[in-house]
Amino acid sequence: MDVEKMLERARLILTADDTGKLVCLIRKQPGDVAGHFGIALADCARHVAKAFHVDEDEVFGWIEKERLKPSSKLEGGSIQ
Repeated sequence: MDVEKMLERARLILTADDTGKLVCLIRKQPGDVAGHFGIALADCARHVAKAFHVDEDEVFGWIEKERLKPSSKLEGGSIQ
């Protein structure tokens, strides 16, 4: 697995800044559509459930709770 090459092609990166605050970087490419990112986020949620040995419905429940009542404001934007 060539991590450097994968990072060059990355569309979505979740990281943290120096204060520990979550940073979400989105790099749209020609031909990308929002629906593709929605599918990727659902897949990511399933990977989270597997990594933490919890039921997928539990993770999707957290997502829905956060969607309905966000715990933080969106700042910044996508990178192009």
